[in-house]
Amino acid sequence: FLFVRSRRVLSAVVLSLLSFPRSCEGFQVSPVVRSAFSHHQLPLKRAINNQYAGGLPPVNTFSPPRTRLGRRSSLSRIRALEFASPELATFPQQVFTAVNFLVLPFWGSMIFQPHSDRTKALMESSIPVLLCAALHLSMVSYGLTQPGSAEEFQFLATQGFVKLSAMQEMRSSPVFVSEEWAHVLAWDLFVGRYVYLDGLAKKIPTPHSLFFTFLLGPLGLTMHLITRAVVLKDASSLTKL
Repeated sequence: FLFVRSRRVLSAVVLSLLSFPRSCEGFQVSPVVRSAFSHHQLPLKRAINNQYAGGLPPVNTFSPPRTRLGRRSSLSRIRALEFASPELATFPQQVFTAVNFLVLPFWGSMIFQPHSDRTKALMESSIPVLLCAALHLSMVSYGLTQPGSAEEFQFLATQGFVKLSAMQEMRSSPVFVSEEWAHVLAWDLFVGRYVYLDGLAKKIPTPHSLFFTFLLGPLGLTMHLITRAVVLKDASSLTKL
């Protein structure tokens, strides 16, 4: 009974909305109304014939359903994420991809499992930094064997360290970008390892400092020095490594 009654009420409301005055010219039946007709098996043809030149304005966009807090559902946000596939066609691309994926477990272990025995044993050794250094060395060796490498090195030494535009031109080279990226990640991991071990030795919380070291390098180290000075109540430690 309630189902039949709701169908009749919905039909009356929709058909009344379609019967706006003829002064509202140029409007058409909205897709939402059409879907309502189809879902409730209403006589769509009769409704369109009975509508005048007016009607509901067309609906051109559709927003995903929102939660009670007014936010988009988690499912819609996940579907919106698109991850690129790694490029592995050339040696610079392979080194770039390898060094990216190599450092992630080390950073994840230091940030999320700082007190794990495995993390301590791994980061107390120099193996993580040496692995990154090996990839960087392989990229440097590869670049030196490429045609025109001497001219590029001369351009970097005489122009790249002086002019921003010259450095931008150097970044158009995949070999240079891959070498510099491996260089940066190796140094960031070296600094992160120091922050982690120093925090363990002095019983200082380091996850926040490590996170910003991973993202912004020197800023994370600065945060660690400030945290250490606050926890130890020693302002002089800001100038000590």
